[in-house]
Amino acid sequence: PRSTLDRSSAASDVYKRQAPTRLFPGINQGIASHFNLKKENEELKQQVRRTDMIVGKSSIINSVRQTIAKVSQTNSRVLILGSSGSGKESCARTIHQESPRRNSSFIHVNCSMVTEEELFGKEFRLDNNKRRIGLFEKSNRGTLYFDEICDLSLELQGKIIHAIQQQRFKRIGGNFELSVDVRVISSSSKNIKEQIELGLLREDLYYRLGVVPIEMPDLKNHSQDIPDLVKYYMSSSAATLNKPVRTLSDDALACLQQYDWPGNLNELRNIIDWLLIMAPNNNNGIISSEMLPPEIKFCLLYTSDAADER
Repeated sequence: PRSTLDRSSAASDVYKRQAPTRLFPGINQGIASHFNLKKENEELKQQVRRTDMIVGKSSIINSVRQTIAKVSQTNSRVLILGSSGSGKESCARTIHQESPRRNSSFIHVNCSMVTEEELFGKEFRLDNNKRRIGLFEKSNRGTLYFDEICDLSLELQGKIIHAIQQQRFKRIGGNFELSVDVRVISSSSKNIKEQIELGLLREDLYYRLGVVPIEMPDLKNHSQDIPDLVKYYMSSSAATLNKPVRTLSDDALACLQQYDWPGNLNELRNIIDWLLIMAPNNNNGIISSEMLPPEIKFCLLYTSDAADER
């Protein structure tokens, strides 16, 4: 039989092997928390890098900027309206960045694709021991942005009303309501009244979302801002594409200001990317009107010929 000393020595060896776990039971949780915080910080940095500014000095853009300055300091729900590509998401991100919530998450929701489980999460189940955290919970103390709210299914529209109004919801399969502090911003490029009449948007949801409406203008209605926008997009696109910053000549800027911009800011950003890649690199690096994309030159030529015929 083993002596008491042998048994004591064996027990000591076992204890030593288990010591880190026994003495520091929270060490694994601490390491996990550290890496989770690191990941969250990286996500926040990415959000800051992706944030677009509201660029321009025109009266219509200054009016938008003034509204943003007022509403950003409150928790009011905001509904941003405007054509596709007019800068609705930039407006939403600017509101978030200028608000006291700037250090928390800004979460974008694609309303045409989001599911109930993605929004509200899922509770533990016996057959699947996994809990899913939803977007409402992830955006706690931050901002939840519903992009193209009219594309959200009528079923989900009904289910988010309570969560938005009461700031409470249940995970799918859950028995208890969770409380959150979420600022909700929504946007739409569609005619809201028409969508309500067609039965595609719940009127009660509209009244909850549209506490403060903001209208983003089409680019053709503030074309005087195009020189400033070109400089802004040129700087950001050059860094992204690893290209030197180019300058547009006065005649090139004049052509851009005469164009109708059906794609608004998104189209202008794409044009700048195209110019950085495709425009010939002459000695002084200046981009002239002759170097503009064919579709812009053709459109301006067609418009000029039509005006001459009249």
